[in-house]
Amino acid sequence: MYHDEKGEETVGAREVYILSMFPYPSGALHMGHVRVYTISDTLARYHRARGESVLHPMGWDAFGLPAENAAIERGLSPVEWTQTNISQMRQQLNQLNFQFDWEREVTTCRPDYYRWTQWLFTQLYRHDLAYQREAYVNWDPVDGTVLANEQVDAEGRSWRSGARVERRRLNQWFVRLTHYREALLKGLAELDWPEKVKQMQRHWIGRAEGYLISFQLQEGDGSVREGDKRQEPLRVFTTSPEKLLDTTFLGVSREHALSEGYSRDTHLKHTSSSEADCEREGIRQETVRGELLPVRAVHPITGELLPVLKLDHVVQEYGTGVVMGVPARNKRDARVAEHWGCAAVSGVALSPDGTRVQSGDMLGMSVEDARGVILSQNWIQASEQFRLRDWLISRQRYWGCPIPMVHCPTCGTIPVPEQELPVLLPTDLQLTGRGSSPLRTCQQFTSTVCPQCGSLHAQRETDTMDTFIDSSWYYMRYCDPQNGSALCGVKAARRWLPVDTYIGGIEHAVLHLLYARFVSHFLYDLGVSPEPEPFRKLITQGMVTGKTYRLIGSLRYIQPEQVETGAGGVLVERGSQQRVEMFWEKMSKSKYNGVNPQVMVEKYGADVVRLFLLFKSPPHLDLQWDETAIVGIVRWRAKLEGILAEHVRHYHASQDTHRETAPADGEVLEGLESLTQRAVHVSTQAMTHIFNFNSLIAQLMKLTNYIRKHKDVLSGTHACQHSLRTLLALLHPMAPHISTDLWSRLERDTYSPTIRAMCRGIKADTAGQEHQGAGKPIPFSVLLDNQWVCTIYIPLGVTDSEEGIRQAVLAHPCVQAVLGGQQPCRMVSQINQKTIVLFNE
Repeated sequence: MYHDEKGEETVGAREVYILSMFPYPSGALHMGHVRVYTISDTLARYHRARGESVLHPMGWDAFGLPAENAAIERGLSPVEWTQTNISQMRQQLNQLNFQFDWEREVTTCRPDYYRWTQWLFTQLYRHDLAYQREAYVNWDPVDGTVLANEQVDAEGRSWRSGARVERRRLNQWFVRLTHYREALLKGLAELDWPEKVKQMQRHWIGRAEGYLISFQLQEGDGSVREGDKRQEPLRVFTTSPEKLLDTTFLGVSREHALSEGYSRDTHLKHTSSSEADCEREGIRQETVRGELLPVRAVHPITGELLPVLKLDHVVQEYGTGVVMGVPARNKRDARVAEHWGCAAVSGVALSPDGTRVQSGDMLGMSVEDARGVILSQNWIQASEQFRLRDWLISRQRYWGCPIPMVHCPTCGTIPVPEQELPVLLPTDLQLTGRGSSPLRTCQQFTSTVCPQCGSLHAQRETDTMDTFIDSSWYYMRYCDPQNGSALCGVKAARRWLPVDTYIGGIEHAVLHLLYARFVSHFLYDLGVSPEPEPFRKLITQGMVTGKTYRLIGSLRYIQPEQVETGAGGVLVERGSQQRVEMFWEKMSKSKYNGVNPQVMVEKYGADVVRLFLLFKSPPHLDLQWDETAIVGIVRWRAKLEGILAEHVRHYHASQDTHRETAPADGEVLEGLESLTQRAVHVSTQAMTHIFNFNSLIAQLMKLTNYIRKHKDVLSGTHACQHSLRTLLALLHPMAPHISTDLWSRLERDTYSPTIRAMCRGIKADTAGQEHQGAGKPIPFSVLLDNQWVCTIYIPLGVTDSEEGIRQAVLAHPCVQAVLGGQQPCRMVSQINQKTIVLFNE
């Protein structure tokens, strides 16, 4: 197994921070892992080869429910389970020869890490950005914990267990995410992120400019209770005030103060149909479940009394928790109105096409004119609302970072002092997975002394933090992982932050990325982070999908080995001969479409797997893993080895002379030079801007084919030597071991540069081509004591000056490498022959 080290950092060089999202230590890498780490490793190697100082770390997102549940199933402690998995995955990563900075490794479940997670929480609390309140929460009945809104999918199911989420009222800890909503929204403009991701965050933050409409309330009998908060006007946020003309009822959320007030009344008898009634009527129960409240809202235009319904589908977290029911324009509203008998309203309504008022005092008005009349009233006012709500971080489970708060009967709730952090998580508890968190019954953990008054009756907070808190700042700890006195030292933060390129899945667009941005803005305000935004550039790689086989008309997946081609060329199940459909889906054990990366590496080698992942699809698209297609990479490698071997035979046939081309071969040489420089250009774009590694590999294949086609002319020449050097240098970040091996076969001369020096030389050549106003660069062969070293490109204007030529030659990394820091005794420039000869003697 070929293994290389990451190399020494270049003192004084530009710092580049390349980061891939760290994994949950499940114990086994999958192809999705290999893809994201191949991308980050390629970029890190590219920048290191250019002489830049690169930070490319790795760590483990180790807390959370999956580890706790897996440990319970196996009768292990989460600590033991996690440590074993980390050891296994670290070994697998090393087998793939990823060039990580392992000395900077972090693990979120280690006390030396979560000490600073707790410090972060206490800082949020001290700045009034963390608080506790009673609230309705999303309860996962399977995992027995609370979920943030972002962890509940559109169907109301948990993102982890898939269970139908319940609503419960519990005392919970929140982080005031809304405090930075304007900054988070504004900051998106300066980020070099995919527009799709930025748009997802804009939507989640959800700023909307609209209006608040006030509705006066009356009891069902027309009376008004003086001083009753339930009689305060209901305020509805809308971006379309003209909808008021078609409104026939109001809907309030179950968490709204009005709903809760009447729910506590024992005399409330106005209830909706039961679930069975809904099912019997064929209506989706989540669409119409609710209660008719014994109160009416006064339509501000007509004075008509509108029904007020407590409805399950109205969300308290958006707007004011109150909506206008418009059956004529909304299908769900129509079902609700039909169910509770409020489908019609007298007085005002819009025409069927919604363009004119067809009744009431505004009869005949256009919608635009009617809107103007409405906006002139004193019961409506302009308003700005946000969809974003505060971040619920409490979790009623064991395996997480303890919330560093103490509840004292005298002092109330106070933070644990910084010098007493971390609050250690007990590691010797018996976990069953049933009931409440075992921390609640662990007397040794819960009983503590109040740090403020010294009371012996204080109790520790037993909830643990959402794991997204752990991952919201980990990128910063990598900069200074051994610092025992600060989350990250100011000097280290200024050196490395923000992250230059961040790589991970688009599924984290709203959750992790939004939380990390929030924490970064907060730490910037504290003076810990040098900039408010944590990640300059973002690459969101697509999923790795596999061939999936399923019986037609069935939900049963079958293994690939059970599929064969039947009569007429259709796919059928072996034995039963039932027809089978094939499609591509995200790799999963349950669908029999997964691929073990370790098996692929053992079969083809790490570099071939890397090249295939980079070549098969651009990073932002899903990649269809098809092992039959990997042979293309294998053949290219063999072809490259073949032309290199033939070239070397001719090139090193004599130590004193090399094969030269004839004048008639000029067109072939120009074509070679054009393809070589095109490959350099594509490489620069792929590694710094577009990340289209597939295009770069295609260009290298094209260059390989050209050399093979014209091998009779090119093999053994300086031009071919230069192009092969360039090709291997461009290949090096993507396939470091193949390129290093081929480089060792290509270079035998005493003055041959290293592949790293060649990579830096390509940088210099590219800079020469971009020289402004100097004319087209000219290739010059550089010889040292009559032995060829390299080809460099000097702008036409520079060749007029002997001193200019000298500076260009001596500044080239390949020349610097063979001179070993020494100055040559003399230099002879042969402009007509495009040759520069250096002499050490």
